[in-house]
Amino acid sequence: MNTNYSVWHSEVRNYELDYQRIVNNAVYFNYLDYARAIYLKQFNFDDVKAAESAINIVLIDTHIRYIKSLISGDKFYVDTKLVRTSKLKFVFKQKIILDSSEELILEADSIACCVDARTGKVCLSDELAKIEIKLI
Repeated sequence: MNTNYSVWHSEVRNYELDYQRIVNNAVYFNYLDYARAIYLKQFNFDDVKAAESAINIVLIDTHIRYIKSLISGDKFYVDTKLVRTSKLKFVFKQKIILDSSEELILEADSIACCVDARTGKVCLSDELAKIEIKLI
């Protein structure tokens, strides 16, 4: 398994559309979030179980560059890569790509860290500490 890369496939559902009949901008955040969770499971990091043990992944910043809109029925995939930027912070580099044409729909960089809910301090979970991703 290539732990530097993960792909999640999906299809646009009608309830995700706005009045212009394109995917609502906020829905892309859901796609990206779900793809990040799938990616982290490769490292035995389950965000729900981590939260139950008071470790939360907190999104610090997300930059999205929208290129093209998805519409009802479009099949797409999200590719996700993780880059550690410091001992405690990491960036999820993600792209949403249309299956049929390989067209780039959007690119996103999401900066995140772990926070211990008991102390409110930034930390690093044992599972994420084992990830050997290049620092940038």
